[in-house]
Amino acid sequence: MPARGGALARRRRSRLPAGQRRRAPFISSGALTLADAALAVSRLTRLLDAAVDVAAFSFVAVDASAEPLAAAVQEARPHPGQAATAARLRALLTQERATRVQDPYGYRAFAQVHGAAVDALAHATAVIEVDLNASAENPLIAGSLAWHNGNFHSAPVALALDTLRAAITQAATLSTARLATLMNPAYTGRLPFLADRPGASGAMILEYVAQDALAELRHLAAPVTLGTAVISLGTEDHAGFATQAARHTLAACEPLEIVLACERVAARRAHHGPGPDRPLDADLDAAREALSGGRP
Repeated sequence: MPARGGALARRRRSRLPAGQRRRAPFISSGALTLADAALAVSRLTRLLDAAVDVAAFSFVAVDASAEPLAAAVQEARPHPGQAATAARLRALLTQERATRVQDPYGYRAFAQVHGAAVDALAHATAVIEVDLNASAENPLIAGSLAWHNGNFHSAPVALALDTLRAAITQAATLSTARLATLMNPAYTGRLPFLADRPGASGAMILEYVAQDALAELRHLAAPVTLGTAVISLGTEDHAGFATQAARHTLAACEPLEIVLACERVAARRAHHGPGPDRPLDADLDAAREALSGGRP
């Protein structure tokens, strides 16, 4: 990314001390994996919920049509996440606008793309809850018998988390698409980049920041389940890599939050106007705080 993207520096949240994280896998790699995975789905639940509020700001800012959210449309393709997303967004919009015959996909296909992420999150949450309450010992002691088994294998968790990261990356891509429309006078009726005067760059830096975060998301979305390892003289001849999947999913929360925060700042400025000369980084920090706290 160009150097100017560094103007809005990201603040990394504190994590476990490096030494503590290095020791944890030697105690129980399964426990570490499920702990990271549980934290990730908890944070993503808040972010995907808040993302609907953010999208509503953008819909209003560009007078996007609510027609694609109609119940009849959702009933024709009844994916649960899609229907729930459309219903929630419909409730946030006060009226169906028809400024354009068809809006860009960032608006017209929002329920479908975001809904797929919601479904992926629901599946991942269910898988993690099963494993948190499962008996994964080998051998499994049941009564007076010892059952040698493969309950320890992490394939279900790793696959669910790989799918989840791909799904939230798709949702983030659509957020950056909406952000691009918010910079465009053809959609907002304001100056390019939501500037307060002709020729100024306005809020264009938000696109740099959002695209940088999206690039990080794409990197983290690479599926770990395509790899494997053979160890222990060939006895342990397959690996699920769920630990890496959980770690990457937890790490994906921050760039997703940044993408949504950029859209939120731009949508509010597009709706209310550039306003006073308030630093963009202050607005972005406030937006991230609101998103991480689950508030619109």
